[in-house]
Amino acid sequence: MSSQHKLYDYQVTPPAEVWNSIATGLDEWQQLKPLAQKLNAMEVAPPDLAWKNILDNLEEENAFDHLSDRLKHFEIPPPAALWSKIEPELPRAVAAPKLAPVKKGSFKWARYAVAATVVGLLCFATFHMIEKSNKDSATILSRFENTDRKNDQQIASLDRKEKEPVKQVQPLAAHPSVLPDAHTQPTQIKTASGNTYITTVERNKALQGRYIMLMTEDGKVVRMSKKLGNIADCVAGEASGSECSNQIQQWQKQLAKAPVTATPDTFLDLLDLASSDKSGL
Repeated sequence: MSSQHKLYDYQVTPPAEVWNSIATGLDEWQQLKPLAQKLNAMEVAPPDLAWKNILDNLEEENAFDHLSDRLKHFEIPPPAALWSKIEPELPRAVAAPKLAPVKKGSFKWARYAVAATVVGLLCFATFHMIEKSNKDSATILSRFENTDRKNDQQIASLDRKEKEPVKQVQPLAAHPSVLPDAHTQPTQIKTASGNTYITTVERNKALQGRYIMLMTEDGKVVRMSKKLGNIADCVAGEASGSECSNQIQQWQKQLAKAPVTATPDTFLDLLDLASSDKSGL
């Protein structure tokens, strides 16, 4: 707790002499209170001298008002020496613009006619340019539409082709009409050496038991006599070595000495094919 708060709550009984002086002061105050009230309510007529002084002061104030009004409207021409200083401070008067004189006479229609024709030509040119641009845009749009239609048709055709189901290939046995007739015309076949021979169904059936079918390493199917079964592995490429090549060379030599020409029924073509592909043997 601060000393200031202590002083607020601190109480001390004054001495007896102080009480006497306080009591006398309060008594005097009570006595002066009715006197002040009397002075506030009291009215006294001033003496004549006082009224004169008051009137004189009022007249001086009125005279000053009249003097200020006079000074407002009072004008005195300045001396000639002061005009050189006054003129630069004065605002300069702006000269009024001259009005163009109105010429009275006949109205000139030629200028307005020329202006009207120029405006008409400009409007006509702009109209034709806009119309031409519209036609060009229409042709361009039609071309684009045609190209879009063609592209859509091509895309639609491609989609149809992609969506078409794949036809299942049925075996030939299911369609006997597809099989060749027994009395069909013979087909001419040429061998690699240029020999031609005629094959028929009857001939194939007759020769079926005399030959065996072999497939070379190149995927070619060849027919070989059963008498040459010992070199079948060499021709097919299943066996390799010098024995196969020597055996084929011996057969070629023997056939070269024979007077019979090479026909498809013999195995000369087969030996030519086997000897040409020595890398597989």
